[in-house]
Amino acid sequence: MKKLMVVCAAVALAAVASAKEATLTVERGAAREGCLTDWTPLAVTIVGPVGLPWGSWNVKGLQVGIWNDVTSFSGLQIGAINVADRAYGVQIGFINVIAGDDLPFLPVLNWSF
Repeated sequence: MKKLMVVCAAVALAAVASAKEATLTVERGAAREGCLTDWTPLAVTIVGPVGLPWGSWNVKGLQVGIWNDVTSFSGLQIGAINVADRAYGVQIGFINVIAGDDLPFLPVLNWSF
């Protein structure tokens, strides 16, 4: 258990360090000034853009939160409510929506590959 906590802390610190160049006010889909990419490897969200990193980021890795809402993700979303316009990965939660998929809504588990 202690090793798991150390790994989680290291991943969180790496995500914060990679997002430090982000601006605080970001419009969905807009380019971020001073950043090389609009993707983040780890997002911890409370509701929508409220979380780390701040703003609306696409996720390529892991997103964990209460209400996850992104334009695009590639990886894993875990939360009570997961919403994505486009996805390549798995969603785990009570409500899972991938708008651009053939079957856009599934409870508990949703995926798009």
